[in-house]
Amino acid sequence: MEQHTADRLVIDVWADVVCPFCYLGHAALDRAIEGVAQRDAVDVRYRSFQLDPDLPDDTAVPVAEYLASKGLAAGEHSDEMHDRIRAQGAALGIEFRFDRALMANTRAAHRMVHLAGESQRSAAMVERLYRAQFTEGARVGDHDTLVGLAAEAGVDAGAARDVLDGRRFDDEIDADVVRAAKLGVTGVPFVVLGGTHAVSGAQPVELFGRALDAAWDAAWETSRG
Repeated sequence: MEQHTADRLVIDVWADVVCPFCYLGHAALDRAIEGVAQRDAVDVRYRSFQLDPDLPDDTAVPVAEYLASKGLAAGEHSDEMHDRIRAQGAALGIEFRFDRALMANTRAAHRMVHLAGESQRSAAMVERLYRAQFTEGARVGDHDTLVGLAAEAGVDAGAARDVLDGRRFDDEIDADVVRAAKLGVTGVPFVVLGGTHAVSGAQPVELFGRALDAAWDAAWETSRG
């Protein structure tokens, strides 16, 4: 993994766009970065991770139905969990609409994130995908939908269509998954700051802030030899 330098801090984020905890972590990390003096010297790289890579490409089923099919978070327990997530999201400016959210195979969505990274639009692409998934109930595995979302995030629609029609970025996605396994990642979000500090799960803004400070301190110590 690429290391930080004394004047830049690289943050690697493993996440999946159908993971509500990843959306929470994304928003909390953004706020934490905005709260540090070195915010303009932070580079965030979005790494691919799929919660369910075996889903058919055309999957678009309500989240509640999907969870029930897996024997997870059914009934009243599911409602309580979603209420907690909605409350956490509201505090971060996120509107979770679990009544709209659809489960999908996200490999195509991850291709869009990698494409967006070529024009420094990956953050905008990730944000647009999360909002489409959890607020708008969009089909984030559908190619036409993804082309439209990419264009809204400032990514060339023609390039997005070309990527989706082919298999470009498969190697990058697979490499991200392998790297996560080597790090022992079993769940997301998983954030590595500067190659020295890791944060697992949808943690509060304050915890991400402390991790940022610690990673910067480590970078300066390294640069001083």
